[in-house]
Amino acid sequence: MNWLIKLCCIAATVYLAIGGLLYLGQRHLLYHPTPPQHLPDNIEVLPLAIENGSEKLLRLNPGHNRALLYLGGNAEQVANSAPQLAEQLPNHTIYLLNYRGYGGSDGKHSEQNLYRDATSSYELIARQHSHIAVMGRSLGTGIATYLASRENVERLVLITPYDSITAVAQRHYPLFPLQLLIKDRYDSLSRANAIDTPTLIMIAEQDRVIPPIHARRLADALPPENTSVEIIPGSDHNSVAQHPRYWSLIGDFLQH
Repeated sequence: MNWLIKLCCIAATVYLAIGGLLYLGQRHLLYHPTPPQHLPDNIEVLPLAIENGSEKLLRLNPGHNRALLYLGGNAEQVANSAPQLAEQLPNHTIYLLNYRGYGGSDGKHSEQNLYRDATSSYELIARQHSHIAVMGRSLGTGIATYLASRENVERLVLITPYDSITAVAQRHYPLFPLQLLIKDRYDSLSRANAIDTPTLIMIAEQDRVIPPIHARRLADALPPENTSVEIIPGSDHNSVAQHPRYWSLIGDFLQH
């Protein structure tokens, strides 16, 4: 029996150690900041004041009444999406938010900080535009649903979204009680009944980062009369934007 007790003690120690690492390193797993980037002349930088620094809101295609706020993924250099956004959505002024710690923005990233900064971005945009759409990808979909549940968002595009970060993390680490450990939950599902915005959900059929079941749960909780769901065949989490139908679906949805 001694060997069994020792084995159980070792297993418990390893389990607690891994759980501790997950807890302490959770923001390193969730957020993958991007370095500062040289921007072409057609991208304007609008600084947003935050405590102890500023954050970069990028703007292109100025002069249109319709605006689109783009909220990217956890390792995305959002400026890299600027050329296609400008080309595919020529009738919108495009705004791209560099989260705290991303693309040369100052500050520390956290769920509440990103909500605050997205709200500040929206308020700045609303002073110049009467029609505002919001487009979130991956991590950014949780921020996009937060905005849509609180602000006057005309159209909402969610690319590879999730019900909550907690649910996604629990699927990847099923042996640990992540409901008790996670700080930044991005619980889009809990906000679904407060969103009455026309919404387009795009699901990558072979997504292993955010398995499609999480997007479907969110879609099922949104008002069906306002929600369109498109499954992008043969695509995964990172390749979905390269599918031939990707931009046509987004363009058609935003033009209505």
